[in-house]
Amino acid sequence: MPIMATYGCGVRAEQIAEAFPVVALDSDALDAVRMLATRRLPGLVVTDSAGTPVTILPASQLSVCWRPRTSRRTPRWPAS
Repeated sequence: MPIMATYGCGVRAEQIAEAFPVVALDSDALDAVRMLATRRLPGLVVTDSAGTPVTILPASQLSVCWRPRTSRRTPRWPAS
């Protein structure tokens, strides 16, 4: 039997891991935003048609899609 490191706390990652919601490439963007908002997720895992992860979409990138155009401007900081 292989020796597994527990780093002194007696807990292994498989014991605390939980399922993370995923969206397919062809999912509706509005549904993805709703999922982020209702579950307070930091991002979503995007999968292809076979269920293989393709990318991770952070909430910060997805929020650009639904923010009003007036708030998308980059703030201008005073030059130092």
